[in-house]
Amino acid sequence: MIKNESDMLMINRSHIRTLQLHSAGVREILQRYYISLSVLLEQPNISRGYLEKESSSIAQRLSVLHGINAPEFFDKAIFSTFTSSLKAQGYFDGDDNLAIAKVKETESLLRSLISIEVQQTIQGAMAKVAESVENPNIAG
Repeated sequence: MIKNESDMLMINRSHIRTLQLHSAGVREILQRYYISLSVLLEQPNISRGYLEKESSSIAQRLSVLHGINAPEFFDKAIFSTFTSSLKAQGYFDGDDNLAIAKVKETESLLRSLISIEVQQTIQGAMAKVAESVENPNIAG
């Protein structure tokens, strides 16, 4: 997929479609991680179950608005696995308190890898979810 020409790495044009397919899967993973970390920064005391539910809801909204035709994109089990990984990697202490600096650093890195359009959709979806929690009479 990538070739070395004169000590320079170049995309092998004959394999560009394969590279695009691989990058689409990675892009969706990064978007899911960004969703969860953004929710954590917005609501640092959120329960793990509600984090998974809210992340899944935002991912579902993102999939509709950006044409991501993969049901696994908003599968709650994937978000559950991610939150377990966050705990194992030290994003929460023993009392389930959030390591905010670590979350901010990772969220910032992910933000730099995700398109502005997707970031705006995620932020808008987070605002809608927060609004519906504050006023349950509003339809989401």
